[in-house]
Amino acid sequence: EIVLTAVHNSGSALKHASEECKNNREIVMAAVRQHGKLLEFASAECRNDPEIVLTAVQMHELALEYASPELRQLIRRKASESGMQLKEYATTKLMPKKIVQLEVLADDGTLICRSLGGDELLTYTVLEVSTIAELRKHLAQKFAVMPAQLQFILPHGQALRNSDEKRFLPDLLKNDDVH
Repeated sequence: EIVLTAVHNSGSALKHASEECKNNREIVMAAVRQHGKLLEFASAECRNDPEIVLTAVQMHELALEYASPELRQLIRRKASESGMQLKEYATTKLMPKKIVQLEVLADDGTLICRSLGGDELLTYTVLEVSTIAELRKHLAQKFAVMPAQLQFILPHGQALRNSDEKRFLPDLLKNDDVH
């Protein structure tokens, strides 16, 4: 507890902490929230923890250099695939997700988007938004969130896969074999 207080006062106290403290998730998170590059002094286990590393990168992109090689490579690849800079990717990954259930009403093709709690968010015709990517863009603007924060659940209960982003909504919403 003394070390945690010291780290809260000055994150650089992690440099002088015991190995046990450098392996303490709470202590390391307190340090990297102040300055991401303090990840350098964390244990190997903490440098392989995605949340700790993403928090460090959110504070300072160069902190990624202190992550485990496997995690460093994974984060670089995922950021590149998403078309984001490292800091933006880290921020997006740490944001809470907004889960949206997709439903289709009758045969008229009306699409209802509901939050996980069941509140109606938006109603579209499939002609207005023909792909999940378009729907994501509309919902992100409406709710002032980053598109990556939105997670979709299809009418059959399956989570939407990243590979489904460009598929046409009518095909996707009727498809029973989506995983």
